[in-house]
Order: sequence, then structure tokens, then C-alpha cells
Amino acid sequence: MQLPKALSAALAAADENYLIGLCNKGTVNRAKKDLAVSASPETMPGQDGVTVRLGDISCLITAPLGESRCSCPSRQFPCKHALGLMFQQLAGGAFEPAEVPQEIA
Repeated sequence: MQLPKALSAALAAADENYLIGLCNKGTVNRAKKDLAVSASPETMPGQDGVTVRLGDISCLITAPLGESRCSCPSRQFPCKHALGLMFQQLAGGAFEPAEVPQEIA
């Protein structure tokens, strides 16, 4: 999937230590654990980033990564959902578009 240039650059520059700096090591570890057992998310690319749905959770992954948003009730951000989705992209571009909007196609 083609990511917006700013998001692609932000993900390319990120590593685990950067993501720990955005929140904390415990949240990063929970995100990695959840990612190991989660289903493939549905994705929709947009101009500002990528909207990802995993069950009833919806995250918008944007650049800068710390400004991404999630629909979960977590008071800490980035939450484990957003971090997990960032890790998934870092691990090999596992995002597959569920549907490509007409303005992007």
C-alpha cells in the first residue's frame, strides 16, 4: 500500500526506542504482545495518514507519529493499538488496503 510521504518517512525513521519515548516500555510491550495474536486490520489510506480498523477499534496513524489518534478509551497516547499498528508497518509493511478511495486510486 502506498503511504503518504510524511507518514512513510516517519515510520522509516522510527524504531522501538523512539516508540518507547512516545509513551513507555510497558505500553510498547503490550502492543507487541497484542500484535502477535491479532487479526489483520482493515486499512484505508487517506491524505493525512492511514485509518486502520481492528475489531471495534479505529486508529488514524499520521505523521508525526505522536499525533496519531485512536478510538479506544486509553488516557495515554499513543495507546497499545496505535503502537501495534505502527510496529506492524515497521515489521514489513503488513498493511493491506481494505478499499482504496477513488481520490487516491
